[in-house]
Amino acid sequence: CSGHHMTPLYDESDRANVEKLNRCVADNCDGKLAAVPAALSEFASTAQLVDMLDFGKVTFDKLIALTPKIILSLNIRSPLVRLGIWPVLKKV
Repeated sequence: CSGHHMTPLYDESDRANVEKLNRCVADNCDGKLAAVPAALSEFASTAQLVDMLDFGKVTFDKLIALTPKIILSLNIRSPLVRLGIWPVLKKV
């Protein structure tokens, strides 16, 4: 340890350490990052910048969300079928 921080974020003595997140950030800025290594996927993931900005407001506030907004769409191949309705209680 010798007084160095033990963290997945960076390596104080080797800035090019491929096992640390600072290398992923540098590779992304250089356009070289293909994917976050599996060992670091617990700490980081990739996302498109457009998914982290909110364009729904009238004024653009330049805030970047920490979690991307993901819109799911489902392709349903079979027709939708109503399963039923709640039974109506009759007065006795």
